[in-house]
Amino acid sequence: NGNCPLIVRSTSEDLLTSNVFGVLKNLDPNVWLPRLLGEAIKGKDFGQESFKSLSFEFWKKLKPPTGRIQREGRSEIDLVISYDDTVIFIEAKYLASVSLRTTHDAYRDQVIRYLDLAAHHVLVCQKESRKFYLILIEDTEKPPWVLQRYRQPRNIATGLADLGFFGDKEDICKRLSEGIGWLSWAIIQDLLSRVREDFKTDVEKRFIDDLNSYLGYKIREAERIRNERKQLNLW
Repeated sequence: NGNCPLIVRSTSEDLLTSNVFGVLKNLDPNVWLPRLLGEAIKGKDFGQESFKSLSFEFWKKLKPPTGRIQREGRSEIDLVISYDDTVIFIEAKYLASVSLRTTHDAYRDQVIRYLDLAAHHVLVCQKESRKFYLILIEDTEKPPWVLQRYRQPRNIATGLADLGFFGDKEDICKRLSEGIGWLSWAIIQDLLSRVREDFKTDVEKRFIDDLNSYLGYKIREAERIRNERKQLNLW
């Protein structure tokens, strides 16, 4: 059916994201969230975070920075996790890769677009000092090269809109580069298996079992679809 909403299709990234994080947000965050963040952001310990005022917002829409010269529409962040003085953007992929071009700019990739949004909406337009992390979930064996590129602050600087009088661009780019992380669905599945026994209630453990079964199915399904596509390309 050509009118089938994308979110109900079996290959929908939104469906996968909501099924996984829609369950996790209702479980004890002190068990799974610091480990997930620590797995994504290598070298940083999240074990002492308090997770006060924790919130999960799916498909949050943000306006582009006003300082951009070239046209750009609103962006939709798959999941925004907020707590204390911290904001985390999560961009989740399933079969697709992170986009290396945007609708109106063939030279602007999805990662720098989100970093630009973070610079303006999270780091420089707020009265209080805030921490920011961008986590890409993509089933690759290691972080994709585009993430590696933006671990260099100078590469972020060339893609940011004018910050005006609001912030120190060098400091902003350094903070953004240090907050870039990556996970795969397989890593998330393994992590949930490892933390299962740390949950205090049997109900939470059963939810983790269900999530692991679901993720296992989705990982196998993705592999099957990729293999079918490879065979088609060989014909």
